[in-house]
Amino acid sequence: EDSALHQRAVFNDLQIRHALGIEVETSARLQSRVARGFGDELQFWSNLTDESYTYNVEGLEKMQVRLKAYNLIKSAYLTQNRAKTEEIALLLKLPKLAISSLFEAYPNYRAMNQRLFTVLEKHRPWQTAYPNKSVLEANAELEYFFAQFPFTIPASSAKEPVHIPAE
Repeated sequence: EDSALHQRAVFNDLQIRHALGIEVETSARLQSRVARGFGDELQFWSNLTDESYTYNVEGLEKMQVRLKAYNLIKSAYLTQNRAKTEEIALLLKLPKLAISSLFEAYPNYRAMNQRLFTVLEKHRPWQTAYPNKSVLEANAELEYFFAQFPFTIPASSAKEPVHIPAE
C-alpha cells in the first residue's frame, strides 16, 4: 500500500513530494494489510495498557549522526566516490563490508538510506550507542535545538502529479 508505493518510488529514484497542507482520512482497522503500515501502529497503541509506558523515538544526537551518514551517502552517489565508506560505517556502527554491499545493492542514495533506516532499527550496536528516548524528552531536545538554531522552510510551488503505472 502506501509504504510499498513509497519504497518503489524511492528505489526507482522518483521525486516524492510531501504536501504539508493536505488532510487525509484513514481507516481505524487494527489488522494492517502491510508490515509497518498505519494499522500496525494503531494495533500497537491499542495494546498499551500500562499508563506509565513511554513511547520512545530517536533523540537529537541519534538523528544528527544518522543524517550526517545519510548526507555522506548522498554525496558518494552524486560524486561516484565511495571514499567515505569507512566513515559511514563508523558512524552507523556497521561493518564497512555491509556499507559497501548496500552501495552495490541500491541504485540511488534515497533507496540506500531508506533501507538503512530499517536495518538500524534492529542493529544492536547502533541502538546501544544511541538508545531511543521518550517522545517527550526527544521533543524537548528538538525544541531547544530549534530555539538555538531557527530556520524557515521555504514555500514550494505546485507541480503536476506523477502517475506511477501499476505492475
